[in-house]
Amino acid sequence: MQLREKDLDQEALARLLEVAAEEARRRGRVLLVNSPGHLQLPAGAGVHLTSGQTARRWEKGGRPAIVGKSVHSLEAALEAEAEGVDYLLLSPIFAPLSKSASGPLLGLEGLRRTAGRVKIPVLALGGAGPWKEKEILQAGGAGFAGITWAHREMLD
Repeated sequence: MQLREKDLDQEALARLLEVAAEEARRRGRVLLVNSPGHLQLPAGAGVHLTSGQTARRWEKGGRPAIVGKSVHSLEAALEAEAEGVDYLLLSPIFAPLSKSASGPLLGLEGLRRTAGRVKIPVLALGGAGPWKEKEILQAGGAGFAGITWAHREMLD
């Protein structure tokens, strides 16, 4: 499960983090917190870094359970792997469903090239969902992530 919230103040975000951590524990999942800044991570939680952030030792409570990073190119993927992240979120593979693409579409070939050069899992993002799973896995992706379709499924 991933907590990605950009608009709450620190106090409200800390309360949301507590609720999300409890829900992740209840479901037997790892909670990933996007760019948590100076928040204290709950035990067993991980972090997900944006492309502009550098992976580093976590100041509060030691290393998170898992560290992931968003990347948009093979070069950025190689740099992130050298920083010591545990997984990569590569985008945009296909045209995103929730917004305009922030850069050129990498396609399955970009996923294949990146996954073939790094030793850590690469998840596809951008227009990816269960309907693209077979293609993503065949291209060397470890899986996919999504915002729009996942949100809709949770509401159903």
